[in-house]
Amino acid sequence: MVLDSKALLIFLRGESGANLVLNALEKPCFISAVSWATVLAELPAVSPRALLEDLERVGIEVVCVDSGFAADASKILATGVKLETALALTLARQRGLEALFAERGSVAPSEWRVKVNAVR
Repeated sequence: MVLDSKALLIFLRGESGANLVLNALEKPCFISAVSWATVLAELPAVSPRALLEDLERVGIEVVCVDSGFAADASKILATGVKLETALALTLARQRGLEALFAERGSVAPSEWRVKVNAVR
């Protein structure tokens, strides 16, 4: 499962819907480095290294964005979605996974064949 930053924040803060993220953690989960940066910006008092270690312990891997990944993401970015969403959808597509976003309304173009689930 690929998480967006808001879904991970819901989990970390124990907000409504955190149980859905917890259920997703039964299998390995992934988040793009850009989404990771967004999470860190929302939690300035938290040690990035300590949080990363905690995430790795529960099965969440931060995935770097390289030039090939960016080129693939540019195709969906060109459809008008936000950068973070495009990166999450690209990651899900490349790994053959579903995506778990915080909010309903994020969908992948049908040709991408990525199932998007929502926490709320």
